[in-house]
Amino acid sequence: MLLLGKRACGSPFKKETLRLTLFGKKRKLVKRMTVEEMEKAADRYFASCGDEYLIDENGETAIDKNGKPVLLRTKPPTASGLALALGFRSRREMLSPSLDRRRRETVERAMTRIGEFAEERLLCKDTYSGAKFMLMNNFADWSEDGDSNSAVRRLDEILVEVRKNLKN
Repeated sequence: MLLLGKRACGSPFKKETLRLTLFGKKRKLVKRMTVEEMEKAADRYFASCGDEYLIDENGETAIDKNGKPVLLRTKPPTASGLALALGFRSRREMLSPSLDRRRRETVERAMTRIGEFAEERLLCKDTYSGAKFMLMNNFADWSEDGDSNSAVRRLDEILVEVRKNLKN
């Protein structure tokens, strides 16, 4: 019998198990966490995301020769990272409609936080393409479906207009 234990990064699995029959064989599978535990795991995940700067011996952020803070790492929130933090095997499993209503609402709320992060990056010329790609692949209302009114096409038009105004 297979017993899955607690995984790293705040896994949603508990030690309690239940029996399922799969292909005629009994297996032990772990029980999913509660909605409240999912919300806490999502909050922990988002708290772990962001920029980490080098701290000098005085406890202050180290500055490079150009006067900018020294960045050690950047960890943007991602759909796959959220899925792992919530104990799903994949992003696709997390986004599946088979979740019950409360769990689906929790996942949607967390995905909205990721969408907010990506939307903020759309106005930066360095991160526009990556943010657009992420939104198109993780959010149905951002997909390019050939419709002239799609959100992505409107955003492209706005960005071209903003660039023209910046040049003037």
